[in-house]
Amino acid sequence: MVNLFKKYLWVFEWVGAAILIGIGITVAIVDPIVYVVTGIILTIFGLFRVIPLVRTTKAKTMKIILTVEVGLNIILGGLLIFFGLKENFDLSTLNNIYGYLLGAILYSRGVIYFLGTSIYQERTSPVLFLAHIAFITLGTWFILSGNLTSEKLGFAILGLAILAALILILHGSRGYKSYRIDSLSKDETKSIKTKEQPIKSDKKDIIVDKEEQKREENIIN
Repeated sequence: MVNLFKKYLWVFEWVGAAILIGIGITVAIVDPIVYVVTGIILTIFGLFRVIPLVRTTKAKTMKIILTVEVGLNIILGGLLIFFGLKENFDLSTLNNIYGYLLGAILYSRGVIYFLGTSIYQERTSPVLFLAHIAFITLGTWFILSGNLTSEKLGFAILGLAILAALILILHGSRGYKSYRIDSLSKDETKSIKTKEQPIKSDKKDIIVDKEEQKREENIIN
């Protein structure tokens, strides 16, 4: 079953790419969906990070800080999903504080990262370092300006969705190419075996003929 899934993984990747682009377009057009998508992202990043973070973080203080951060992200994500899906809810209030909330999340993530790497010697990499510099920069900008609207973020999410879809399409194309090459090699192997079968039968006939000749010679002698 696992091998079958790997063989046709490219199908799921292409379907996933189409779904991502569709969601991105919907988010850019429909304002409430922006809050729902943001809430889902926060919830997923919270739920699937909490156990690995607690298990792999050595410092007790850092464990508490990370647990609180993840817990707040999950709560905020749930609230965004709730209000985004609620009918007849006035989104103007949420739209006014949305930039401040997202800015606080990004800024706190950057601060906690540098706290863990500088004081508690958490492992890091150049990519993570640059990413958290960007988080602090964007978070500060969102908090000070406060003009991040759902419309602007909707188009930003559309851009990310298209980028992620392109990555899935490229990876799926490689998988499809491997699938076709594998199918071609199997067909060639079958054709070679089919061609070899008559040769083997001829060899058997030759051996049988030789044995019959020997028997006849023995009878004559």
